Amino acid sequence: MEEDWESYVAIWTSLDICMYCERIMKEQPKRGKAPLTRTKDHIIPKSLGGDLSRYNKLHCCYACNHNKGNLTLKEWREKLLVSDFPDKELIISNIERIAHCSNIFYKPLLNTP
Repeated sequence: MEEDWESYVAIWTSLDICMYCERIMKEQPKRGKAPLTRTKDHIIPKSLGGDLSRYNKLHCCYACNHNKGNLTLKEWREKLLVSDFPDKELIISNIERIAHCSNIFYKPLLNTP
C-alpha cells in the first residue's frame, strides 16, 4: 500500500504536473509567485497537525496551493463546490482520488464511504 501512494506521487512529480488541476508547472520566477509555480502542499495542513512526512506532501501549482490554503481536502472540496475557481470539477475529482490513495495513512480525509 505504501508503494502505491509513493508511485502515484512519483509519477505526477516526474511529469511536473499539478496533482490537483493537472496543469504543467514551471520553475519559480525571480520575483513573486506565478500561478503555475511549482509548490508542495501538505495534504493535512501543518497548522492542523499535519506532519512533514513524504506521505503528507504532494506537488501542486501555486494557484491551487494558495486557493486551498490551510483547509483540509474536505473543506477545500466544499469551498470549490460553490466557487468559480477554474477547472473546479477536475480538481474535485483529483481531490477525491488523492484522498482515496492517501487514506492508507490519513483516515478519513473526506468522510466518504
